[in-house]
Amino acid sequence: MPALARLKPVLEPKLPKPLTWADVEPAIEMIDSVEELRAAVEAHRFAEGRWPARLGELASRGYVPDDALTDAKGRPYYYAAREDGFVLLAPER
Repeated sequence: MPALARLKPVLEPKLPKPLTWADVEPAIEMIDSVEELRAAVEAHRFAEGRWPARLGELASRGYVPDDALTDAKGRPYYYAAREDGFVLLAPER
């Protein structure tokens, strides 16, 4: 179950005024997306024996759909493979 569905009933009643669920929903969706990409990067390493060279490799090999490589506004996530792991960042706001 996505974080959004799990968190809404818990967090919505506790949001300080004047925040609404619409204010926090995009951030939670981004967290879900980053977590999905992180898991796909690690699955790729497990299956292929190496970190993907770029995020597009995840989509081309079927680990994630093409639209998972960008946020809801079409901005790409940032990824860099390193010897000791990888860096995955959400797009700038």
